[in-house]
Amino acid sequence: MALQVTESQNTKVHLIPADTALTDAASIKTALATGKQIGCLQDLGSIAASRNVQEYSCLSSDETAKSLGAITLPNVTLQLLFDADDVTGQAELRNMWNTNTRRIMVVELPDQITPTTGNPTYIYFEAGLSSHGVTISKDNAVMVDVTAEVCSNPKYVYAS
Repeated sequence: MALQVTESQNTKVHLIPADTALTDAASIKTALATGKQIGCLQDLGSIAASRNVQEYSCLSSDETAKSLGAITLPNVTLQLLFDADDVTGQAELRNMWNTNTRRIMVVELPDQITPTTGNPTYIYFEAGLSSHGVTISKDNAVMVDVTAEVCSNPKYVYAS
């Protein structure tokens, strides 16, 4: 049996208003119809929340225990090819930065199982930007670098 692989190629990232109610694949698909896709994403990084952990050990023995605490949310670094004509995705990122506002970020994986009736895996969370800038390096394309703070626990709707 071959290993199951979900390719990263064709992953899409969309921005939708922060007050949009998302509950299932159908509500996400409806929201994406008017959302703004971030074009030509080069890298997204890892979306992995973690928990604070406290370890306790005894002086009188080798016994040890751990308590699991609150969730710590990550940030993700989006790297994009600069496109001054992108009036949707990059313009929306600039607007978020300039107005210090949040959006729901929806990551759409290319793993839809049933092409006509199913849905791909969606990962979504509220995001705000903690950095926004342009990188200009010799012998490289001009890049837009954005750090998005994950502001809510990421939710998953798995492919069907």
